[in-house]
Amino acid sequence: MPQAKQILAGIKQAREAGYTDEEIYNFLAQKFRGFLQIRELKDRGYRIAKNDGQTLTGLERALSNDAITVRSDAAEVVSQDAAQVVAPDAAELVAPDDLGRIAISDTGTYCGPQWLRSIWGAIRNDLSRPVERVQLRALIYDATGRISATKEIALRYPRFDPRVPVFFHEPVVFDNLPFGYQCSVQVIEAHYVQQ
Repeated sequence: MPQAKQILAGIKQAREAGYTDEEIYNFLAQKFRGFLQIRELKDRGYRIAKNDGQTLTGLERALSNDAITVRSDAAEVVSQDAAQVVAPDAAELVAPDDLGRIAISDTGTYCGPQWLRSIWGAIRNDLSRPVERVQLRALIYDATGRISATKEIALRYPRFDPRVPVFFHEPVVFDNLPFGYQCSVQVIEAHYVQQ
């Protein structure tokens, strides 16, 4: 059972990692199955549900009121535990050979003759377990087929369940591209969701 300070530190780390307040709140609701029990409250906690209209800021305010002062020598332990409690788990990486089972289709771009601003498409997880923190790589090829530029894209969608296609539309900026360029997208990293 986590302490309020651990949850607060984890929320901060998740924000710094680029997760939105809604993604963090919904992750907490899922991880703690709708009831966030806090050690200091002894068998009490907070009811939280995915998309219930409550905000992460309200939860933080309540947690701050419940947080106990932690001795400075325990601060390091709180910091280490926070990543496990709130930031999406340091989950098991999907093996490189299995990344091909996360399919990308129906891709498109918002672009011009020498620039590109966003990429969209559908992604489907054909693995047997849900995945999260999916990263893509956009590759730009010149007219001869050589790679002229690449960028990595962290998908903002929090979870990809097996065999459920999910639409994505991500900003990615390329300028001064060669005339006749082509763009492709590949999955380069994903983590299994810890059950």
